[in-house]
Amino acid sequence: MDISWPFLKVLKGGTVVLEPLAQLATGSDSRNVPVVVGASGATTYLYNEDSTSFEFDETNLFRANKSPGFDLYEGGQRMNVGGRATIAYDDGRGASVLVGRSFRSEVDPLLPSRSGLQNKSSDWIVAATVTPIRGVNAFVRTRYAPDLTDNRFRRIEAGIDASNKYISGSARYVRDNQDANGAPLETFEMRGQLNLTKRWGLTAYGQRDLEAGVWRRRDLGVVYTDDCIRIDVIYQNEDRYSQASTGGLKLQADESVVLRLTLATLGDTGYSD
Repeated sequence: MDISWPFLKVLKGGTVVLEPLAQLATGSDSRNVPVVVGASGATTYLYNEDSTSFEFDETNLFRANKSPGFDLYEGGQRMNVGGRATIAYDDGRGASVLVGRSFRSEVDPLLPSRSGLQNKSSDWIVAATVTPIRGVNAFVRTRYAPDLTDNRFRRIEAGIDASNKYISGSARYVRDNQDANGAPLETFEMRGQLNLTKRWGLTAYGQRDLEAGVWRRRDLGVVYTDDCIRIDVIYQNEDRYSQASTGGLKLQADESVVLRLTLATLGDTGYSD
């Protein structure tokens, strides 16, 4: 059951909306499902493989089941609460802030501890976006864990993107106490496109691993686009760890050329992780 009660105030040239939000959900408890296999009747379990890396943020705070895959579901009795404030002007400027949290009747040990959902009270979700001028958008989102003794901001993500007729670009910073493998994560990435003509342009992308102090990926490309297709020819330079002859790992560059074809009515354009 979802409950919201927005309050609207009309300003000169814009509007303000204050919206309390709540969601009540109940279901059977999530648990390991035993599966009997083999002639001897040995017991094994279905393991969580497709939902280990999901992120708890404002996009799924008010989903009854926050798990993105099928190996894990969010069960039991829970309540998701929060509030959102939005201001929007007629000229395209605006801002929005969302604060929320999830509560459970029982601890769910199957939910990944790094998700911030395992305990009866989840991490706090705080997310804000702002559009100071048309064509420029900035955002910040974080998970705050009050139960931790240090590094209570379990995850911080911030970014900005801007575009006009000739150029578009974005920058993004992410810091996470634990990634899907349990290691700390801190990265910075930039991407951009310069439109030389109506059809042709240049693209660039870079990703910096701030934990390791290396550039993980650097791309330069040429793009052609029209009403039907987009064609990218991209030179990629990626730093990867490989096994050294003396044992251990060494960092080496991996170079490649990528041809990407995107149909206007299928798929998305640009870069994806």
